Amino acid sequence: MELQEGPKAKGNYQACFQPFTPTNRERPRGIGEVAGGIVQHPETKLWQIWMMIDGPATFIAAYRDPAKAQSNLETIISVSRKGGSETKAALLYQRVRSQADGETKQLPYDMMLYLIEHLDRFTIKL
Repeated sequence: MELQEGPKAKGNYQACFQPFTPTNRERPRGIGEVAGGIVQHPETKLWQIWMMIDGPATFIAAYRDPAKAQSNLETIISVSRKGGSETKAALLYQRVRSQADGETKQLPYDMMLYLIEHLDRFTIKL
């Protein structure tokens, strides 16, 4: 009996997705892994920070500048590695969102399929 595979993405969206690229080389603490990165939304053209933690993708904030998106993703990862209270996490979320250039938007289905197919490229060790 053959295993049936799920739907496959029709497009190649490699240029739209960027993995987390740290600038400060902070060492992971070994407390877990998440999937995350930035993605350029095809309609808004904004670079959205996204993460997957035990569930569907969460889009955190959207920026015109991919470097700003990467920098804020790095801040989120750095704080996650250090741990902290829910209050600190909420304040960080507000700060990152306050710097955004627009609202996040769900990605089209085909882009989500591409992401799921290539999720291993976006693993971040915490």
